[in-house]
Amino acid sequence: MKVDVQGLYRQFYVDNNFERDDLFRSLRSRFNINKALYPGSFVHITPSFFISEVVYVDSDQRAKKFFEQESSVADMISKKKTYDTDPVFHFQTACGL
Repeated sequence: MKVDVQGLYRQFYVDNNFERDDLFRSLRSRFNINKALYPGSFVHITPSFFISEVVYVDSDQRAKKFFEQESSVADMISKKKTYDTDPVFHFQTACGL
């Protein structure tokens, strides 16, 4: 079963004004971060707008289905990314978070 990638992200982050662009922009700028690990991420892909390689980890099945739609997620990231390279992201299912 597919999930609505844009709808799920919008529901939990955009509509709740919780994308936290300023946080990830500041982290990237201050510490020159190029790679990140995001445990408990759910579908919060905002770090990928500022950090070129991110590993997302979560136990929620909706997150797993979200990231299985790799091309849709990549399209969303590509529209808002702030770096020149292609985004690299991976999702790892976690047990017992």
